[in-house]
Amino acid sequence: MWLYALPAGELLASLPADRERVGAFLADGRVVMSERAGEGRALRLLARDGREERTFRFPGAKHLRLGGQPGADDLLVGAGVDDRWTAYRLDLRTGLIAELGRDLFPAANPETAGPAARLFRTADGSLVEIAEDGTRRVVLPPR
Repeated sequence: MWLYALPAGELLASLPADRERVGAFLADGRVVMSERAGEGRALRLLARDGREERTFRFPGAKHLRLGGQPGADDLLVGAGVDDRWTAYRLDLRTGLIAELGRDLFPAANPETAGPAARLFRTADGSLVEIAEDGTRRVVLPPR
């Protein structure tokens, strides 16, 4: 993955990307990269110019799924071990990680903002919204 400054096209950074590293752009132009980190996964937050701002670690996780971005400094993610997923809210400004619940898989993507960013799938296939206070509201029951 390469980061270029627009409109001049100057190369800012060259970031490694392969099957073990997956990157995505956030709404404000920053980049997040999921990668293997020892026996778990890490999510690196990069500034628009490619400088690393912070790293979030998920020991023991085999997979990370990027969810929506309900606020400018919030990113929702799912960390998975086998078929079990745990949802987290990452505070991109402070580096804090808050668990939202278990058996929740993000239904939104990083470019999703607003209320839709808070949507998750449950183990039984329901679509739920996780409010800021952590309460769950079933949007669509299981099929």
